[in-house]
Amino acid sequence: MSRVPPWARNGSGERKREYTGSLVREPLGTGGIKAYDDGGYGIPSVLIEASMQEIAPLRRARGFTLIELLVVMAIIATLAGIGAVGIPRFLRDRDITVAKSRLAEIHKLFLQYQNRYGSLSPASGPEFVLSVWESKLMDWTPKDAEIFFDPSMKVTPNPDLSNVNADGISWTGPNQEGRRVRLGIQDRDANKKVIVCNRVPAVVQTDADLDLFPHANKGMVYLTLGGAVEWIDSGEFGGDYVIIGPDSPRDEFKWMVPDLN
Repeated sequence: MSRVPPWARNGSGERKREYTGSLVREPLGTGGIKAYDDGGYGIPSVLIEASMQEIAPLRRARGFTLIELLVVMAIIATLAGIGAVGIPRFLRDRDITVAKSRLAEIHKLFLQYQNRYGSLSPASGPEFVLSVWESKLMDWTPKDAEIFFDPSMKVTPNPDLSNVNADGISWTGPNQEGRRVRLGIQDRDANKKVIVCNRVPAVVQTDADLDLFPHANKGMVYLTLGGAVEWIDSGEFGGDYVIIGPDSPRDEFKWMVPDLN
């Protein structure tokens, strides 16, 4: 039998509350307890008396400390910084991947075109790219026409396909005016000859013109005659943006037709 100190008995010497040796607990009608810590000597030294109804409002009323608020603010600022840098980069990488896959699909159609006609189209600029569309090598649906649009430009084929033309698509091809020999995929150094790349303005006069460049003006994707699909940074052109056409500092892009609109 556990010992019961005198202060834990009532007038008749009976236990008046539960005693556990060093802690006496007495139920309260409100659902809480009285707890006496006797320190092991049978003498109560600490009294904790509260009901659950009394404790709950106190817990709810407790606010954040200044340190807790500062920690939360620091976490929010860190996440915002990561998002400001990481999300645009993620979206750009996604667009680059999709653009490359679409150029790869166009090269497969070039192969079919060459098998049918013996060589590639003699057309220049965007018309060169559209030769596979006009030759009916593919279904004429908005879904199939997506390969002619770079996702970074936020333009998609119209339901009636009215923008699947030289002014509407995202790609351009080489300038073949005066060329006597038609291009063939089996040509020598095929992977060194760029035949499709993003359309970019021929002249940049204001900062607003930079909005017409693909991939947030970070660079562009291109397709070689041999079927290689690559990415090139804007910095590779010695300036702040991509340059194609006769004024390009890169020889492989000098014969590509820029956007003259």
